[in-house]
Amino acid sequence: MTFQQAQFKYISYLRDTEGVTGEIDYPDEEQSHGTKTKSGVIVWTLYNMKGYFLGKVYSSGYIQPKYGKIVNSN
Repeated sequence: MTFQQAQFKYISYLRDTEGVTGEIDYPDEEQSHGTKTKSGVIVWTLYNMKGYFLGKVYSSGYIQPKYGKIVNSN
């Protein structure tokens, strides 16, 4: 999963599931980083351009927002 895919999943989650309208704090590619777990799942830890944590997006379909529980985006 690329950064762009993780960003799209995160923004879609905020708009579609959480009902966020208006301005959204977008993840910054330079601040964010992706890692691969032992089981092969790619996890993107997303930060905004000021370095504030926004959430995590898993290639397995789960999203962990800054506040709240982990949800399946599939």
